[in-house]
Amino acid sequence: IKKSNNIIGQFILIKIQYKKGSKYVEYQLINSVDPTKSIIQQVLNNRGIKDVLHYLNTTNDDLNNPMLLANIEQAAHTLLRHCQNGKIYVQIDEDADGYTSGAILLNYLHRIIPSIVDCNFSYGLRDLKLHGIDMDNIPADTTLVIVPDAGSSELEKCEQLQQRGIEVIILDHHMSDVINTSAIVVNNQLCDYPNKTLSGAGIVYKFCKYLDSILELNIADDFIDLAMLGIIADVMSLQNYETVQIIRTGIKNIKNPFIKTMVQKNAYSLGDEITPDGVAFYIAPYINAVTRIGTLEERILLFNSMLEWKADDLVPSTKRGCAGQIERLVEQAVRTCNNIKNHQKKLKDENTFSIEQTILEQDLLKDKILIVQIPKEKSIHKGLTGLIANELANKYQRPTFILNETEENGKKVWSGSARNCENSKVQNLRQECLDSNLFTLAQGHASAFGAAFLDENAEAVQQYFNEHFASIDFTPYYFVDFEKNANNFDPDIILTISEYKYLWGTEVKEPKIAIKNINVTKDNIVLMSKDKNPTIKITLPNGVALLKFKSNEEEFENLFSKSGCVVIDVVGTCAINEWNGKITPQIFIENYNIIKRQEYFF
Repeated sequence: IKKSNNIIGQFILIKIQYKKGSKYVEYQLINSVDPTKSIIQQVLNNRGIKDVLHYLNTTNDDLNNPMLLANIEQAAHTLLRHCQNGKIYVQIDEDADGYTSGAILLNYLHRIIPSIVDCNFSYGLRDLKLHGIDMDNIPADTTLVIVPDAGSSELEKCEQLQQRGIEVIILDHHMSDVINTSAIVVNNQLCDYPNKTLSGAGIVYKFCKYLDSILELNIADDFIDLAMLGIIADVMSLQNYETVQIIRTGIKNIKNPFIKTMVQKNAYSLGDEITPDGVAFYIAPYINAVTRIGTLEERILLFNSMLEWKADDLVPSTKRGCAGQIERLVEQAVRTCNNIKNHQKKLKDENTFSIEQTILEQDLLKDKILIVQIPKEKSIHKGLTGLIANELANKYQRPTFILNETEENGKKVWSGSARNCENSKVQNLRQECLDSNLFTLAQGHASAFGAAFLDENAEAVQQYFNEHFASIDFTPYYFVDFEKNANNFDPDIILTISEYKYLWGTEVKEPKIAIKNINVTKDNIVLMSKDKNPTIKITLPNGVALLKFKSNEEEFENLFSKSGCVVIDVVGTCAINEWNGKITPQIFIENYNIIKRQEYFF
């Protein structure tokens, strides 16, 4: 405690200053700021993009020649041959990328040969959220099976189909450890194609572009919006010029009836400009909800709404209070997506509450990672494990595994979903699992993946991570692009970053900025919307508004000083608020730290 006496007129000012002993918000600059670079150059260089001008101005010249995909010529001519006198079955994979992949192919073919598609094509979805070929669903008279977004590793099934005289075309993007010689495999991961960041929808789009070239047509681009949605939903990197060009073109040319209706439905959330992050947060999750917990009938409805020749069909209304009326199929599908998404949230919240009771009862937070093992009699829907793991990982700030009790080859197995916490010092949790040699499954993305291990290895898994992560503090750790002092930074940096919100997505993450030494006084802090959505607003001398959403009165009181100030550092993202023609730069606070408090007594 420091005290100082100062004569001010006839009054004595006593200043008492003390520091709070809490842990500071941890962050580091991604790279030292280069004063010769523009703001956007610095940001994009930080994300591994060297040619910033090219990245900001991609064109169709960045689209690779489809011929660079191995086997694409054979696949195209095989398809066209079967279109003449065969029966073709399209296996729809059970996720957003699978739906959009199948829809691109069927929409394209129906556009050019509608009568053949109507008479000689069929397609099917699986009864459960499983991937790959459903052998039981293939019609007996099938001559060709097409598998978009799956199938590369399914050698045994392809061999069985081959033995039945059925040819197979795989249009996929997943890695495979086997060489599938029983199918025609078109896969950007298994050849020298230069872009490895295309999803299944991207591969099918390239396949249709190749069909355009040999049929002298220009139709494939009418379905580029579906490719955009599939790529974003499958969390593909936005660092590649071709991928970015497909996404940008797709966003600007939304024609698909389902996507168009979803955009209208979520117009408020999407804002005045559709962005990759907007699609990822406000469209893709609705599809994923249906593929995770929807009935077969509901999933078929959703997929059919993506088919341009079916979306506008008039069907009996299922809307409450509208019995006997009719509505467009796509409108019914979008409403169904919304209902299932709400139902999914309700189920997730109920199961999360139950799991949190288990966490407390079993004292699971004593370990470095959170592993919740759910016995068979209390098993939760497998479509919810990832959502729950994600919520708990961020609530308890540690890697989290939500695992159901299952059985495999007569042995008890714990199987489910793993999620890393946000801003974790562990960059690749999936690889950590693989390196342990204790998991029978760790498949997916670096921080979000399916996981499984044998019951006999359960204790060893927990012990491994307790030891392996012993020195790791999972307090949120932020990588920021800029560090500024509250007293002397130019708010134009916020305005500039906000202009580029159309760029941000997977591996081209939205920039974060650290603001230091913010003096919070009773005159510049306010708690807004305290009854519904409590939000703390702190206004800096330069006019920048700092907003902390999902706050509360307790947090406000902790930052409020009646006769002094609270000094804080914050980490947040940049935004702008436009009202009555006035633009205000904003920082959305992700985290902050109280550095010290200063009280003045007169």
